[in-house]
Amino acid sequence: MSTIVGSKRPKADPINLPAVISAGKKVPPDAFNLLMQDHREVLELFRCYDLTTDPKARRAIAARICMDLKVHMEFEEELFYEAARDVLDDEDLVEDAEEEHDEAKAIVERLEERTTVDAAFTRDVHALKAAIEQHVTVEETELFPRLRQASLDSIALGVPLFVRRAELFAALTGKPLPGVAAPASQ
Repeated sequence: MSTIVGSKRPKADPINLPAVISAGKKVPPDAFNLLMQDHREVLELFRCYDLTTDPKARRAIAARICMDLKVHMEFEEELFYEAARDVLDDEDLVEDAEEEHDEAKAIVERLEERTTVDAAFTRDVHALKAAIEQHVTVEETELFPRLRQASLDSIALGVPLFVRRAELFAALTGKPLPGVAAPASQ
């Protein structure tokens, strides 16, 4: 089997959790890896936004950013931050993270209300990008290390995070989860 240039990983091995699962690999999701994967994906979407000037493409990319962030923030607040509170003596980092989420939610709401992709729309996308970059930096350099040190069981937490994330995406997109019957239409 050949390998990817600059990597020891064979070409056929999946590179992220959804690819691992769809390839049938049995790997328990790690909470930190799942959250960092979401961070990388949304930061890449911001980069894609800046690479195009086409208003339709920018609208679609911004819509995806908003959807991804809404899902991420909801499952993170429901499960991850609650688990963090259980193992940390100091809640300041979690409270700060929730305040950062509130700021991001306000910008997402403004973006979703805008009807045209103009300079104001792009300013909001860039404000959201700056807020998310700051949030990701604090989470990954301060909160995650403190939680690792406090012995948060990231594997045990990873499974419910992964499931809740899938449920939220299914609800937002209107597509049922695989193996779950869609509600009967009336």
